[in-house]
Amino acid sequence: MDFLRDADPAWVVLTLALAMLAAIPVLRWLAPAARRHRGGGALLFFALSVSLAMGAIALGTMGGTSAGSIVQLVALLALAIGLVATAGVVVFDLLLARLGVNVPSILRDFLQVGIAIAVTVGFLRLAGLDVFSLVTTSAVLTAIVGLALQSTIANVFGGLGLQLDRTLGHGEWIQVGDRIGRILEIGWRSTRIVTKDGDTVFVPNGALVSGEVLNFSRPTGAHRMTVRVGFHPRHSPNEVRSALLAAVQDVPGVLRRPAPDCGPADFGDSAITYALRYWIEDFEHDTAIDEAVRTRLWYAARRADLEMPYPVRMLTSPAREASERAAAARQDGAERLRLLACVEPFASLDLPDRERIAEAMRRLDFGDGETILRSDEPGDATYLVASGEVRVEGGTNGGRPEVATLGDGRLINAGSAAGGASVRWVAGSEVTVYRVDGAAEKPRDASRRLSDITLNRSGRS
Repeated sequence: MDFLRDADPAWVVLTLALAMLAAIPVLRWLAPAARRHRGGGALLFFALSVSLAMGAIALGTMGGTSAGSIVQLVALLALAIGLVATAGVVVFDLLLARLGVNVPSILRDFLQVGIAIAVTVGFLRLAGLDVFSLVTTSAVLTAIVGLALQSTIANVFGGLGLQLDRTLGHGEWIQVGDRIGRILEIGWRSTRIVTKDGDTVFVPNGALVSGEVLNFSRPTGAHRMTVRVGFHPRHSPNEVRSALLAAVQDVPGVLRRPAPDCGPADFGDSAITYALRYWIEDFEHDTAIDEAVRTRLWYAARRADLEMPYPVRMLTSPAREASERAAAARQDGAERLRLLACVEPFASLDLPDRERIAEAMRRLDFGDGETILRSDEPGDATYLVASGEVRVEGGTNGGRPEVATLGDGRLINAGSAAGGASVRWVAGSEVTVYRVDGAAEKPRDASRRLSDITLNRSGRS
């Protein structure tokens, strides 16, 4: 203590500044990993204090208004500001961070800058310089500075306003103009958001306060999406609505509550446009969910024979068109007979019986993840897998463990679920099946054999 009292003030400032330069890395190491970049300002002021203190020692502090005394005073001021910044690291990055309290950076900076300004004004007053009288007597200078910093001041107060009324928060998805992104940080001058393309956009705080901002994360985080699709007027609205709503039941990312809804939105020249509305919570992946929904709608429309007319002009010969349709029908009929000839119990039937069943078969296409059949659905239809992979899933305590996998030539029937268990057959890839109605699958005693075989085959992987 006697040494510090008798030592030159410049040496005391130099010693304290060097000690704090060594302490800052230790404080950074103690802070959480995400906050170890803090303390750069404190290092800067301590380094400045060391340089100025060494300069004061070299010049010599002879008292009064000598050069050495002025440099020593500035070195002491730099040391005080560095200590304020160090106190911010200790309070905000060590104590409050360990307690789980996250103070917004703009409020933290506002407090530290306010204290630093108060310290600076105090030092200047001790040095005999009244800052307040200088500012009031320099009205012209004040006006010039105010006009020059008008936009900056507006952005600073805009950032403070956003933090105080909590209009926007970290991690929320917003739209400003044509930009959509997630908020990373609300700073002094601007708010930093990252778009879905991974780009960073800096939006001035004044624009967020004075302009219109759409917040996708409030009040609940649920966001409604809309898909518009046109169908031929001959299809009834109830028929279209039923097919479209069934298509989005099991799409990953689509919420069950609120439930999707659908209805006619426009009557056009060549089609009736329907609007399918559904809700999502994962706004970050809204594009992927929308693409999955549109894919399901395409498959559902094809299975339900819903025509999507487009205003196209086609030049064709009626005779050639009829010939192509007949050739396609013959090829499809041959494919159906080939499948029936390879699968029991149809293979043991006479050719006229197989031909009658083939004529009644209906082709259905399913996309990956779509439900083909549930064991609790009414009806006695049987499905014959023509191509693709089908997963057999059974529900247990709300889960859906995979029971088996079926490939080409396998049969699916709702009555084949063992013991009346809740089972569903799901497309594991792009799948084509042929549906055989119950009335067509009962030649002679084939009905009993079909039920027995589907029960035995659909349960094996």
